[in-house]
Amino acid sequence: MDGNRRWARARGLRAVSGHEAGKAVFMKFLDFYTDVRQRWGSRNYIFYAFSTENWNRPAEEVAAIMGVFTRAFDEFSSSLPHLLAAGIRIRFLGERTLFSPRLQTLMQKIEKDTERGASGTIALAVSYGGRADIVQAVNHFLKEAPGKPFTERDIGKMLWTADIPEPDLIIRPGGERRLSNFLTWQSVYSELAFTDTLWPDFTQEELERIFADYALRDRRHGK
Repeated sequence: MDGNRRWARARGLRAVSGHEAGKAVFMKFLDFYTDVRQRWGSRNYIFYAFSTENWNRPAEEVAAIMGVFTRAFDEFSSSLPHLLAAGIRIRFLGERTLFSPRLQTLMQKIEKDTERGASGTIALAVSYGGRADIVQAVNHFLKEAPGKPFTERDIGKMLWTADIPEPDLIIRPGGERRLSNFLTWQSVYSELAFTDTLWPDFTQEELERIFADYALRDRRHGK
């Protein structure tokens, strides 16, 4: 979800205003998720909200982002009946122990409250890095099966995304043309879509235009 700071800067606003605007777009997505799922069959989404590298931003901005997360996670409570009715479960991917105890508790509660959702997954990658995901998966396997040679399948089962299908399509708004340490293992055969639209300006209509373009692609997976 890229471009929040540039969106704010272009309007003479503080960076936190861009992050708040980005949060509002994500919350709108929760409202139109079922409509998009019905039309396109897209059940599972992973949103890159905060990377391992983002901890290196100025302390004031990181603190502001943590405030945005707290307010967003609190808002899930009001959306809970809608999420449950749609069969959606919420997941958080990443090294969550780096967050405050309150945020960790909120994440655990949201996951628990929506764990029965069997019709689709909305995951937030927070304190997430693709390389960190691979490292923790390898370390986890070595701890569980010391001395045993491991396979790609073994690593896949230990990733933070183990219970979510590998992405068919990765969309990056904000004008950059790179994946920036997102789903490094899982993205090897993903289709990519880049748009200059900054995340706070991203709409359902643009999402569906990208889906329409994706539907025309011929995915051969190396065959």
